[in-house]
Amino acid sequence: MHLPIEALKSDSLDLWHGVSAVSPTLNSCYTIDDQVLKEAEVERLMRDVDASIDELKASGRAVRRRATGIRSRIQRSIVQLLHSFDCVIDVDMEQSFSRVTDEFIEQAYEFDPQISEEAIYQASRNLLIMNTFQMHLGKEITLAPSVFAYSMLYPYTDNYLDAVEISAHAKHERNEWLLLRLSGIVATPRNRQERTIDRLAEMIEAEYDRHVYPNVYESLLAIHKAQTRSVAQQCGDLSVDELLDISVEKGGTSVLADGYLVAGELSAADAEFFFRFGVLLQLIDDLQDLQEDSSLQHRTLANCAVEKGKMENFTDRLLSYADVVLKSALSHQQKLRTLIERSCRLLILEAIASNHNYYSDQYLLTMERCAPVRFEYLRSVQRRFKERYDTHQVEELRKYRRFGMRAKKGIFV
Repeated sequence: MHLPIEALKSDSLDLWHGVSAVSPTLNSCYTIDDQVLKEAEVERLMRDVDASIDELKASGRAVRRRATGIRSRIQRSIVQLLHSFDCVIDVDMEQSFSRVTDEFIEQAYEFDPQISEEAIYQASRNLLIMNTFQMHLGKEITLAPSVFAYSMLYPYTDNYLDAVEISAHAKHERNEWLLLRLSGIVATPRNRQERTIDRLAEMIEAEYDRHVYPNVYESLLAIHKAQTRSVAQQCGDLSVDELLDISVEKGGTSVLADGYLVAGELSAADAEFFFRFGVLLQLIDDLQDLQEDSSLQHRTLANCAVEKGKMENFTDRLLSYADVVLKSALSHQQKLRTLIERSCRLLILEAIASNHNYYSDQYLLTMERCAPVRFEYLRSVQRRFKERYDTHQVEELRKYRRFGMRAKKGIFV
């Protein structure tokens, strides 16, 4: 039976159009005194992260085992940093995520001794969201073969369609090869990257028989199709409705595949939640990447909102959409719901702080009261990390701040 992708798309589109463009009540309100105290706590934790990263730099590439241990300390510090932003994670969560991340790093080096640290960091972002879905589905947090393989596919395929140095012909050939491979048709790899992707696909096939779990492969084909469609975002003649349709399909199928690769099969309710959640993460990602996408002339709903002077309307609708998606699906899992709600809210507040020039003073003041720290402090933290750390270390912080809550860009392209 084919996955009801069109029905899931229609559901998310109807939900997006149906939610209020007035910001929902965000409950948590902080006084300036509260925020100043929280900022002091963050400063202490950031000093711990600084010290650990300095030690990691000094360890060098030749002593990866020691570096992995130091990286674990960084993970723990960043988990504490999440606590300081009121994204509460209990001890069991922290230990489980850290253990699986360490296993993932070791296995990634065994799989590809030439893999870069940046590639591992990219892959581990998806690992965390799949671990979160294991929790949601009542499963043990583990590094299952398909969890490893699907996460590793991310760095080997990331942003392939967005790369301006790659010809349209080369992209078309890659897409055709990947379409055959995901469909189970023999497709001989033509280069090292395709051989690597082929090995990862074999891991998924070893865990999930194509005849027993057809929806696993339907979900992979669905995200491949969606990412291929997303090439159109590189041109400037798409309407808002067309951009929304592409964004919904791209974000929804991306996270839906996570769910199927974690469980093999999903209930209708879980499939609906994963698809809706993927849409949410995609739109949050677009809001966060607003300036970068604009500089690359990459069209998204967020930069369309800027052009039309409707950023506040777009952001309020996004907050309302998040409120509906998370409350309706996670009502029976209070601990996980609190973590995801606060993480998503923090991401949106971060994006508002970063893009403050597009909002009115009154809007910024209202939103800042809902943040555990002041917006100027958030911006200063972002500037410090850009100045202090290499790109992959900034990504490491973002990864744990999001705790895997993000839409994937470029998987299976």
